[in-house]
Amino acid sequence: MGAARYAREDVDFSYQNCVIAEAEGRVIGMMHCYVMRHDPLATPVTDPVLAPYADMEIPDTLYISSLALHEGWRNKGLGVRFLELAQQRADRLKLKGLSLIDYAANTGARRFYERHGFGIVKTCQIVPHPMIRVTGDAYLMHRP
Repeated sequence: MGAARYAREDVDFSYQNCVIAEAEGRVIGMMHCYVMRHDPLATPVTDPVLAPYADMEIPDTLYISSLALHEGWRNKGLGVRFLELAQQRADRLKLKGLSLIDYAANTGARRFYERHGFGIVKTCQIVPHPMIRVTGDAYLMHRP
């Protein structure tokens, strides 16, 4: 299902919005990001699991939906390089910075983002669901 979702073109969840890091022919990291736009025609979210996230958006930013590195490749500058690529894209598109959602339990990632200029601008409580593996708070973070 995931491969088919990202195989599409010209949509937010597309391979066109992914950057892959490789070493010795193996994927060692990836970043997926897309332009977050305000959609005045969007239908209000009523799903109780998703509704808290409806206000966790900053229009006209490049939204980083995922940034991941294999454990052995962390703390080697690759995360910083991914952020540099995202910032270059945001600048090229004349956006108002970068945004992302981090989770309370992911303290290492939050420290990384804060060291690189992100700040928490909004918080919401995660609604428990069998498909969601995190609990606690979600943090909307922004770097102008």
